[in-house]
Amino acid sequence: MTKLATPNFFIIGAPKSGTTAMSEYLRTHPNVFFSDPKEPQFFARDFHNKGAIRNLDEYLNLFSAAKPQHYVIAEGSTKYLRSEMAIQKIEEFSLDAHYLVMLRNPVDMAISLHSQVLLNGDENEPDFEKAWRLQFERKNGRYIPLQCDEPMDLQYGYFCKIGEQVQRLFDIVERNRIKVIFFDDFRKNTRHAYDEVLDFLNLDIDDRKNFIIINERRTTVFRSIKYLTRVASRIKRAFGISKRIGLIRFVNRLNSCQTEKPKLSASFNKELRNYFYNDIRKLELVTGSDLSEWYST
Repeated sequence: MTKLATPNFFIIGAPKSGTTAMSEYLRTHPNVFFSDPKEPQFFARDFHNKGAIRNLDEYLNLFSAAKPQHYVIAEGSTKYLRSEMAIQKIEEFSLDAHYLVMLRNPVDMAISLHSQVLLNGDENEPDFEKAWRLQFERKNGRYIPLQCDEPMDLQYGYFCKIGEQVQRLFDIVERNRIKVIFFDDFRKNTRHAYDEVLDFLNLDIDDRKNFIIINERRTTVFRSIKYLTRVASRIKRAFGISKRIGLIRFVNRLNSCQTEKPKLSASFNKELRNYFYNDIRKLELVTGSDLSEWYST
């Protein structure tokens, strides 16, 4: 019987911090096999996770095409960092798992996350400040959009407290099996960050020269069309259709356009920096990095 390949490398977060781009770059390395879809979310059992894979055989089948030359077998479920159980489950599953954590200023991350859930259709409040102020009500089950599959994704403050999340990771996993990359460094010198990951994984530097921008900020053009595609997706899941339907993705892509980062008032920006201050200081202590520009500017 052929032994099934199992993942040994996990890009676990944080969301909106370059993980999709990094996974796409790594996917083409001759010694890396990356799952499709990128985010099976198998170990994050404490979240609803629409489309998550829950069956072990189905999960392992994602890696069945891996070849002997694929020393690194990877997946990239960003909710693992936020999950309170995923890392421990991975450690029980894999004896020598390695982790990549990509981190971003939580203020920028929260803004970008709001744009993403708005694009996905989980959010219905286009103004980020208003959505931020709805968090308490939504935590208590009020003002949650009917089409929202995962209400916790609307808890932007909780979602983006990455200091607490990284501390939990470091409490469970040895430091030499964790690679931390900050989004600003990744954006400024993508080649260098990519090479650092290859070195972390003991892989040869490849000849990649093109690092295209992936997962740029987008917004929905017609919300009525977005609502219809959400309904179609729910019907597909209700009938147990696991295969991804290209038409839905195609329509969603046509129904979106690039958008600029929203501008915040000075007072709200200060409020957000104050909100995340203690968490950023915790992240500084855990990673040994100077992140003062995140809370002082």
